[in-house]
Amino acid sequence: MTTAAACPRTLDAYPFTIDLRALFSDVDGQQHINNVAIAGYFAEGRASLNQVVFGQKRQAQPSPGQQILIASVTIDYLGQGQYPGTFRVAAGVTEIGRSSFRVAQALFQLGHCVAVASTVMVNAVEGRPAPLPAEVRTALSDNLLRDQSLVAG
Repeated sequence: MTTAAACPRTLDAYPFTIDLRALFSDVDGQQHINNVAIAGYFAEGRASLNQVVFGQKRQAQPSPGQQILIASVTIDYLGQGQYPGTFRVAAGVTEIGRSSFRVAQALFQLGHCVAVASTVMVNAVEGRPAPLPAEVRTALSDNLLRDQSLVAG
């Protein structure tokens, strides 16, 4: 899978979800949730998944030189999000490499998928790719999409 277009658009495909409340500041001039806010919802979803995978302490207070870097993000906007309301951010790992992994995400409101995203993340030490530790690889595997055949591409 290389793009957001290949991400599943059904909630049951994803092993990890969080709910987020839309903020009034997320509304654009047409009274819809703006695309920057949607990117922020996906970022919050990735951060929450990373807390599960890497541990809350590493996410909040990483050891000196350790980082989780974003190599690429693609987002496809499929519909309009509304305020007021809540969103469910769903996430699942689709690929695990030596030092990187790919996360597919979908954003749902009232049962409808309004956006999908694909992100490549890299485990790094001092700004250079570093092998994923065994316990992280296990946690990533525990969060694979439920049905990899749902991934197009």
